[in-house]
Amino acid sequence: MATEKVGIYRKYHGVVPVNELGTPLPRSEWPRVRAFRWAVRWFGSDGKRFSKSFESRARAERYAETTQAEIRVGKDDRPRSATLTDLARIYLELRGKFGSESATDVPVGLAIPKG
Repeated sequence: MATEKVGIYRKYHGVVPVNELGTPLPRSEWPRVRAFRWAVRWFGSDGKRFSKSFESRARAERYAETTQAEIRVGKDDRPRSATLTDLARIYLELRGKFGSESATDVPVGLAIPKG
């Protein structure tokens, strides 16, 4: 399962703004003067970070809500595909580790390819 939280952040781009003396402005003043977009970030179940950016905060929040809802119901990541050899290997590994009734309770996140 992926991370529980989907975050929304400002994603600044362009050069760091400077004052009239040529000194870089502190980060606290960036939202007022530096160009930015809104980024939605989350982690997949494999630990890989995903990100998508938007012009407006409203669109970013809508996308974040949708993504968060998908994570809650388990639709966030597609299961990796597996060959019959992979499934047989997993079966043989699990067969020796668990009793007959507990081996059926172990979830295996694999998709059997069609065709």
